Amino acid sequence: MDGEACLSGRCFAINVMRNLWRHSYFRTEIIQTEIIQTEIMQGCSHRCLWERNRRIILYYVMQVVTGTEDRVEEQVKVMVGNELYHSCFHPMRQMRKKFRGEWREVHEKLLPGYVFITSDSVRELYQELRSLPAFTKLLGKDREQFIPLPKHEVEWLERMIESPDQRMEVQLSQVSVSEDDVVTILSGPLKNMEGSIKKIDLHRRIAKVEVDFMNRKTVIHLGIEMVGKRMDSQKC
Repeated sequence: MDGEACLSGRCFAINVMRNLWRHSYFRTEIIQTEIIQTEIMQGCSHRCLWERNRRIILYYVMQVVTGTEDRVEEQVKVMVGNELYHSCFHPMRQMRKKFRGEWREVHEKLLPGYVFITSDSVRELYQELRSLPAFTKLLGKDREQFIPLPKHEVEWLERMIESPDQRMEVQLSQVSVSEDDVVTILSGPLKNMEGSIKKIDLHRRIAKVEVDFMNRKTVIHLGIEMVGKRMDSQKC
């Protein structure tokens, strides 16, 4: 009888543990599903939502002193745990500039003073970011809430820096100019963004584009490459 009672008690304990595990598992699944549904309702980009252990990774923006972007990235790589972030970068832009009568390719910061970081553990990440010597602040922090980059802002950023070599750099856009001075975007990141272009300066090889950044209208300069006539035009 004692052996049977012991065996019965052991079976009861095992069943209790199984039920607790199942409850915990399904509760976790419910919480994660609710988080995903909430983020989708708030308009998070499907391209900015990666899965790592069934958790959502979002874009956040650090504001830093202009000129320290590379230093901040290096400090993040050295001092912040790899498990707390997915990527850390500041986007660049490819430009064409004239030096002593010769056009040369240069690489500049697209948004000086800002570094992007993607994470699914922003609260823990923020605590470690605060210890970085070059860290200034994490934009979108409102008391205990951390607001990620909105969907439409992530979409234009990803579309512009998308490249085969993953350099996080906006490439040149190719344009042509007709006999009656009509500019056509042939290829590159400006393709299908004509509605956002405020001005094209053919003389300086620059397109001025208005985008939303941190819920504000911002004009960024992107490089263009002429493949048609009027190489010395000043504007379109």
